[in-house]
Amino acid sequence: MRLPGLDLELKEVQEGLARILVPAGEIRAPKKAPVFYNPVMSLNRDVAVLVLRAFSKDMGRPLRACEPLCGCGVRGIRFALEVPGIEEIIMGDLNPNAVRLSEENIRRNGVQDLVEVRLSDANVLLTSFSAPGQRFDYVDLDPFGSPSPFMDSAVRATRSKGLLA
Repeated sequence: MRLPGLDLELKEVQEGLARILVPAGEIRAPKKAPVFYNPVMSLNRDVAVLVLRAFSKDMGRPLRACEPLCGCGVRGIRFALEVPGIEEIIMGDLNPNAVRLSEENIRRNGVQDLVEVRLSDANVLLTSFSAPGQRFDYVDLDPFGSPSPFMDSAVRATRSKGLLA
């Protein structure tokens, strides 16, 4: 299967409640992959959903989340589908193919009212939400490699008593 504007063979997979399109080929390092999806990390995403569910219940109010390195968008889409009390999820990626595929996955899962994806560098995206009143309750950093290049902007984009994962 192919999407218009995306020269990439895709297959559909189910993870949690999400049905998403992912690259049909072999898993490669993000810089060499047209769009990154690692099925081995599904357990990590399961845990993130459980943590955010518990956090949402404890907070007792709607939450805002950010995934600045979204790849195909599976984590943010799962948050929208599986975490009661989430009101907004901002995702970003610097790869135009990842943004295009994430947009399609958001549409396919019917979560356009909760999830937005932007073509942006992770640090730029996080910094744009660092002002008081704009920060996130939950920021999920899942880089391929060290998170250290993103820590400063991630901390600044996380509200007081928020979670940085």
